[in-house]
Amino acid sequence: MVKKIIYAVLSLLWIMYLLLELLVWNAGIRISLFQNQPVIENVANLLNDTIWLPIAFFLPIYLGVLATKVTKFNNIKVILFLVSLSFLVLGFSNPTRYFRYMIYIIVPFFALGLYYIFTFQKIRTNIIIFSFVLLGFILNYRGQLIPSFELNDKNPKLKLLSYNILVNQYGRKRQETIEMIRQEKPDIVFIQEINLLDRKILNKSLSDIYPYQLWSEKFETYNGGVILSRIPFQLKENHNIHTVYMKGYINLNHAVIKFNDQDVHLFNCHLYNSGTAFLRLFFGRLSPSQFREQSRIEFNRHNTEAAKIAEHVLPLNAPIILAGDFNDTPNSAAYRLFSYKLQNAFSKGGWGLGTTFGYQSLRRSLPDKLKFLVFDFLRIDHIFCSKSFKVHSAKVLPFESSDHRPQIVEVELKSLQE
Repeated sequence: MVKKIIYAVLSLLWIMYLLLELLVWNAGIRISLFQNQPVIENVANLLNDTIWLPIAFFLPIYLGVLATKVTKFNNIKVILFLVSLSFLVLGFSNPTRYFRYMIYIIVPFFALGLYYIFTFQKIRTNIIIFSFVLLGFILNYRGQLIPSFELNDKNPKLKLLSYNILVNQYGRKRQETIEMIRQEKPDIVFIQEINLLDRKILNKSLSDIYPYQLWSEKFETYNGGVILSRIPFQLKENHNIHTVYMKGYINLNHAVIKFNDQDVHLFNCHLYNSGTAFLRLFFGRLSPSQFREQSRIEFNRHNTEAAKIAEHVLPLNAPIILAGDFNDTPNSAAYRLFSYKLQNAFSKGGWGLGTTFGYQSLRRSLPDKLKFLVFDFLRIDHIFCSKSFKVHSAKVLPFESSDHRPQIVEVELKSLQE
């Protein structure tokens, strides 16, 4: 009787979780129900790369249950139990690394499930529903679950780096960033959140390898950025993506380089943060009414800025690279706006969550006893490129000189004939 109650509760919980997946990961369903309601959209963005966690922690448990049911040998059961336990330990200690290795237990789970059904002609309802939940997880992340194996070829590639360096960092932190850039040696560097000293410091330290530089105009602050290049600029300019929500100048860096005999347009942006209200509510700094009003303002400003960027970027009939801190996950309206025409480099060539933000911010707000639970849970820094590029690789660097992490991407520009 107790077992039946537990199985029924699990079935109900997984049905509810399947509905949550549909609301968070399927924008069409969510928008049809809530009509782009700012609070709903901001919460869905924050949950985009966290709702997989319960699925991940139950997966080795279900795998262990199935494995022990299809074998009669106690020694094998013990080994399978220990394997499942080791995956759980890895999940709690390092969720982002665990995500990468989930594929190695997803495949055995479905294989054992099918074997169990064909052998015993039955299976628990909660396992079947969990299988559909897991399938939704697979459909959402797709290629990010699979290790990428890139074959080296002789075709010329562009190596790109995008990094929000945090406007109030100075001294040692900036030197660490400079050393990281020199070590990685990307062809193009996109930097966001420059402070008043950065033009002098970065120019002095990097001009020998990046003689071509495009700095933001008027505001070298949170709204400013720079494009550093090894390749000469054919054109360089800054666009003001000013909106009614801010009086100041908001920079969109735009440069053009010649690569593989084609003009390649480079854009560097920093969109307004649309998720701070939720975090301030979570830590008790906003009342519910203040949270709703602030969410509305943030949501409207953010998407208005994205639309302004799209006006400059999307009409171009040429190879495009758009990089920066979008302050938006792949679940957002802004991400969908650009992905209609452009491809996201990490979605195409990355392995893992690809999250770039969260760890440094949360660990400052949590008590010491809970800091071990913190990890980067938001993929908000992106490199988009037009479909005239083939994405060879994309990775997030384990580098901690800012509250963000840098992303490195290698792309190959297809010939005009292709």
